[in-house]
Amino acid sequence: MEETILSLLRTAFPGLSDQSLEPTARKLARTATTEEEAKGAVGKITLQQLFDQYGDRRATGAQQTAVANYERTHNLKDGKPVAAQQPQAGGGEDNGALLQAVAALAARLDEIDGRHSAERAPVSAVIFSKFQRGGRFGGRLCGRPMKQENQQDYP
Repeated sequence: MEETILSLLRTAFPGLSDQSLEPTARKLARTATTEEEAKGAVGKITLQQLFDQYGDRRATGAQQTAVANYERTHNLKDGKPVAAQQPQAGGGEDNGALLQAVAALAARLDEIDGRHSAERAPVSAVIFSKFQRGGRFGGRLCGRPMKQENQQDYP
C-alpha cells in the first residue's frame, strides 16, 4: 500500500524528492487500507502540510543528534552520569612496568630541570642588572628620579 500511496504523492506533487514524500507515504499507509482511501487521503494533503512535516522531521532529527552528541561528549545517559568502566582484571604486571618507566622519566626530568636552573641566572636578575648599570635603559631603577635626567643647566 505504501508504494501505491508514494506513486499517488509523486503524481500529485511532481518535483518533490522521494526522500521528502516517503515518510508521508508511510504515515498514510498505516491508516489507508484500500486504494480509494489512499486517493482520498492524498487528495486532502496540501503542499504546505508536506513542507511542515518535512521541517518537523528535520528539526526532530537535529535535536536528537544534538542530545546524543552531548551525552556522548559528557559521558551521560538519559541526563545521568554513566559509571566509569573499571579496568579489566589482569595486566597488573604491565601497569607496574609502566609506573616504573614513568617514575624513571620523572626523575630524569627533575635532574635536567635542576641542572638548567643552576646554570642560568633567572631572567629577572639579568634584566635588573642591566637597569642598575645604567646601560641602555638609562638606570632609572638606581634611584635617580627622571627629572634629574632631563634637567639641564642653563647659563
